[in-house]
Amino acid sequence: MNRFCFFSGHFHIDTLSVVADPKQIITMLREPRSRLLSDYYFARAHKWSYIYSEPKRFSIAPHPFDEAKSLNLLPFLQKMGSELGSCMVRNLSSNNLSLDDRIAQAKENLSAFAAFGLLERMSESIEIIFSILRLPVPEAVPTLLERRTLAELEYFEKVEEEELTAEIEDILEKSIQPDKLLYDYAAQLFSSRLKQNLDSPLTVSTSLSLPIDKTYIINLPSEDSRREHIIQEVERFGLRNYEVIEALTPDSPLVKELFESDMVLKFPPCFRCKKNRCACDNNILIPPQIANWCSYLTVLKTILKSDDKFFLVCEDDIAFTDRAQSIFQALLSHKTFEQYDIHVDKPLLIGIGKTWGSDHERTHPPYLSHEIAMCNPCFFLNREMAELLVQSLKRIEYTSDTFIHEIVASTAECQNFIMKPSPVYDLSTGPKAKFHSTIHPKGIDESDRVREKEHIKRVEYKEFLCIGHPRCGTGFISEVLKAMRYEVGHEYMGYNGISSWMVAVDDVYPYGNFQSDAFSARYYFEHIIHVIRNPWDAIPS
Repeated sequence: MNRFCFFSGHFHIDTLSVVADPKQIITMLREPRSRLLSDYYFARAHKWSYIYSEPKRFSIAPHPFDEAKSLNLLPFLQKMGSELGSCMVRNLSSNNLSLDDRIAQAKENLSAFAAFGLLERMSESIEIIFSILRLPVPEAVPTLLERRTLAELEYFEKVEEEELTAEIEDILEKSIQPDKLLYDYAAQLFSSRLKQNLDSPLTVSTSLSLPIDKTYIINLPSEDSRREHIIQEVERFGLRNYEVIEALTPDSPLVKELFESDMVLKFPPCFRCKKNRCACDNNILIPPQIANWCSYLTVLKTILKSDDKFFLVCEDDIAFTDRAQSIFQALLSHKTFEQYDIHVDKPLLIGIGKTWGSDHERTHPPYLSHEIAMCNPCFFLNREMAELLVQSLKRIEYTSDTFIHEIVASTAECQNFIMKPSPVYDLSTGPKAKFHSTIHPKGIDESDRVREKEHIKRVEYKEFLCIGHPRCGTGFISEVLKAMRYEVGHEYMGYNGISSWMVAVDDVYPYGNFQSDAFSARYYFEHIIHVIRNPWDAIPS
């Protein structure tokens, strides 16, 4: 059962218990009088050959199809009217109750459903139901099995409609009383919800039992396509109360000042593993990462100035999966918070979005996991969590995602979870990437591959850099250091460093076996030895 996301059919309310919670239930109702007449003529229009060819389908006796084929309308209603006329009530209530109790229970169950629609108000019903399912509203909905065209189909034949006599009208009215009470209640509730929807559009944030009070979106002013994308995405998802926070660029004065200060950990060591030599792909904090930090700090401080309680923070390159809304509905709820013993007045962090992977495609029921995951693309937090993050930041020694979702998330003060399956993914990393990453180029197209070649995110640690001028003795110094068991290459990069007059400046080097572009930015040297020789001796040599 857990392999499926949607079930559609004629279900009795009690049978839905086999579908694991949390689940959303949606149904359609029809005006009882027209529904009962339609039921009769639909059954009567079936050919006998079809009924006889499906013995299992029509094994229940008396079956409405068999009775409808055999009886005119009046005797049919006299025999089966009370049963079929209360069909909606019976399907929405338990069998072991009195009729009055079944009507009351049907009303209660209907009001608790995620949504319901009325056939007579189809367009409005479709809009509400598709909003709940977070699916695009179809431009047109086909009309199927219309009575006037049934005879054109293989298993149907034309039937003549009978005149509705006073006797038929009387028995019709009596038969549909239970369903009429339910339908009248439903119509009133539908109108009330529709009015509320028009006054305050149906949104994910307001339909959650734990509402998202405000959504903050981080976006660089220069990234127009990203801004256009994210606004369309959050509005399509139903997040109405959002604010775009202007992200800082690496060239921002604040970022430059912070980057050059002691507030940011400098290399060595590697900020990830705290070693001088390592295999980490990115071992230095670079200006785009500090700019990213400043942007998140702006959001956190904005939250602390707010009177709201619950917040969604997202980057401008995210997308919601098809199951996202049902996952949000299931997990951002009082019931789920009670189940996981979550206290809303203590720091709470729920990771929601990460790089696309198999976890986004899983079909199991939603749940919260305590695992650590880098969820900067999208996460849920309360005001207390924002306060904990700001108070915990003494110095920038990690990327923002590691600090938020691992360092602070792992502390005893924080209630940390991630949503499973993942309902959000980003569009600048992984197989779904379509935007250029503003921190590390991923080579998703030709221009990004050019950026990737020029991008420096790693520094090599070496003990010695020996510089000088031509014919100054850099070869001699290299041999001296080798005698001391330091592999310092002459005109090439050794394990412990290099000795060459050329590397005194960043330029294109005429020879030598080492990378020359942005040389000083690609290496860190613990010691610099400057070799000097008397020019009167060096020049002639």
